[in-house]
Amino acid sequence: MNDYEALLACWRSGQIPERAWIEHLKDEVFRKWLANRESVSNPPDNDRGRHRTHRRLPSVKHVVR
Repeated sequence: MNDYEALLACWRSGQIPERAWIEHLKDEVFRKWLANRESVSNPPDNDRGRHRTHRRLPSVKHVVR
């Protein structure tokens, strides 16, 4: 697991507050990695089968640069 994967896992498990997550999204390289990962692996927008503690990713497009 690389650093970005670990950061994503921490966000999804609720270990990172939203304010800190937004700060991480200011990193252009991380944003691009995340956007690429989202486009490849995100299922359609529905909550069926998602565990209650699984956090959805905020849109990378809305981060202030």
